[in-house]
Amino acid sequence: MLRYLMLVLTACCAVPFIALTAPAAAVAAPDKKVMALCEEAKPRLLKDLETLVNMDSGSDNQPGLLQKQELLADKLRKLGGEVRIVPAPKPREGLNNIVATWKGTGKARIMYMAHFDTVWPVGEAAKRPFTIEGDIARGPGISDAQANVAAAFTMLDILLVRLGEKNFDTLTLLYNPDEESGSLGSRDLIMELAERHDVVYSLEGGGRRGRNVTTSARGNASFRLQVKGRESHSGGAPEKGVNAGYEMAYQILQLRDLGNKEARTSVNWVMGKFGTKSNVIPGSAWALANARISKDSEVERVEKDIRERIQNKLLPESEITLTVRRGRPPFEENPATSALAEKVVKLAADELELKLFPRRNGGGTDACYSFPQAPTLEGMGLAGAGAHSLDEYIPLDPIAPRLYLLVRVAQETMKGTLVPLAKR
Repeated sequence: MLRYLMLVLTACCAVPFIALTAPAAAVAAPDKKVMALCEEAKPRLLKDLETLVNMDSGSDNQPGLLQKQELLADKLRKLGGEVRIVPAPKPREGLNNIVATWKGTGKARIMYMAHFDTVWPVGEAAKRPFTIEGDIARGPGISDAQANVAAAFTMLDILLVRLGEKNFDTLTLLYNPDEESGSLGSRDLIMELAERHDVVYSLEGGGRRGRNVTTSARGNASFRLQVKGRESHSGGAPEKGVNAGYEMAYQILQLRDLGNKEARTSVNWVMGKFGTKSNVIPGSAWALANARISKDSEVERVEKDIRERIQNKLLPESEITLTVRRGRPPFEENPATSALAEKVVKLAADELELKLFPRRNGGGTDACYSFPQAPTLEGMGLAGAGAHSLDEYIPLDPIAPRLYLLVRVAQETMKGTLVPLAKR
């Protein structure tokens, strides 16, 4: 036995040391050519971004949107795209969507979308023009979503012109002019185009430091209460009136807890009015609630709850009516998006040592319209924060890595490694 143990120990000691050590961990290795092109593109992107930010293009600013439309259409034509100007239907008539298409020699059909409208009024660009201070660029609409408008055509310039990529059947880019007002002039077009593609990449922002992709977003609905009371003189005969303001206040208080945290549903009463004159008991009142929902079924649930509760009145003679209006449907969590996000997260980790975090968007986006037609990944744009606020900005350091991610995701999509490609 002793001799056996000595032989075993001798054999173990004879094993080369390298065989007993764990293999070295793989080091992230970006494609050097692609990364160099993305770094080189950064100054061009910032110059274009300055032009875009300094042009007012609020959702209701038709002249500004038409001016920006011409600039963007010209950019896309210079990249070799076949550009169509698609008029928006009612109630957004007078505005136009921009659809650019490129044809290649491969199989993949890839759609990109971004919106070129902002929430800011005419004159805001002159008041707060594009500025760069250190690593931060600021300006109205810069993160939502002018930086991503610029990122889209910059990425296509790298991919199609500088890399000469042809391994796709169709590339489509949609710029729409009314995302901030609900996309009523573009939603049908989004659904129509998405249905023709294997995947949709939506270029909303990628988070404060460019470490996010978005896998779901909430839809929205509005609930409007109308109360009919009875007017009377507020000094001479208040008892003859039915105060619609009192009834509305009572209803809002008993309807203040309609949300459902587990279902990611929020309901907030945000607008309202009662009364016309200081000496008249108000005979009418209205109030509006804004609901954000992660599942369509929550609209029915909230409506049912409201209708049941308003049967309980403060003033029995008052009359209460409810009107429900659906907005964007929710971009619901789904297996296709989750699988796509997982692969994009892995690509970022493998090639950039960039840890991406899939997130749920609390607001609505155009991905709400595309995801039922094709696998959709939201939040593929540049880093940014402070949307709709005076502190809106984008950091400059993440620009090249996020451009790199867009280019490499496109290339891997073309190979069929990220989503299934339809047989043609």
